[in-house]
Amino acid sequence: FEVIVHDDASTDGAVDAAREQFPDARFLLSKENVGYCVSNQRLAEAARGEYLLLLNNDVELLPGALEVLYQSILAGHDSIRSLTEYTMGGDLSCRGMGMDLFFTPFQCRDSGHKVAFAMGACLLLRRQLWLEIGGYPAFFEYTCEDFYLCLQARARGVPVEILSESGYRHHMGKSINPDGVNLGRRRISERNRLYIINELLPWRDRLVVWPLFQLMYWLEMIAHAVAGRSLAPLRVPQKLAHREERRIPVLPLLT
Repeated sequence: FEVIVHDDASTDGAVDAAREQFPDARFLLSKENVGYCVSNQRLAEAARGEYLLLLNNDVELLPGALEVLYQSILAGHDSIRSLTEYTMGGDLSCRGMGMDLFFTPFQCRDSGHKVAFAMGACLLLRRQLWLEIGGYPAFFEYTCEDFYLCLQARARGVPVEILSESGYRHHMGKSINPDGVNLGRRRISERNRLYIINELLPWRDRLVVWPLFQLMYWLEMIAHAVAGRSLAPLRVPQKLAHREERRIPVLPLLT
């Protein structure tokens, strides 16, 4: 195995501290802050192993977690694997994520529930599968990228499974969303979900989902605008660029 760390242009001395404590790890040092998706792409490209275990820096693995993941590989079947997620206080957070008709994710807590995707905070998959899918789209920035990866895998016949024998504790978005609702993140999330819908749904289904998706989004933004007495939530989200823009329907959300 190998351990690779991507440092996204930090300035707090974290790299020196990590190098001193983990001299056998490989470090990729970015000259500028490139964001979550690009960081993971660089890690996957640098990796030399057959499997990738993606771990966020706000995750703490529980005892036996790596052994449980390794034994699942030896079982022989191909899948994207993760572990049960807990809060930092030790409470159950989720056993994978489900989704509704509009590709809205929700937490699964029942160990028997069939999950749609696993949280990217702790994700194990074949490196070749990552390369076939193309990994995380760079323009996704920092949300829905694990959703996209797992649904693309499932479209290729590769299931997603959550192993219950061990788990991990997760700070869950405290670095980018410490105070609850973040409209900036919501905008990016809705944009990325619309992209996933466009990639994976047949056009007949999209004729139903697109208008309802738009209606739900704008009703929510109007509610935020009224509650906050500000027109800021009604600001049009950032457009996609180049290839991605052409692959998305030209609808009010993205104009």
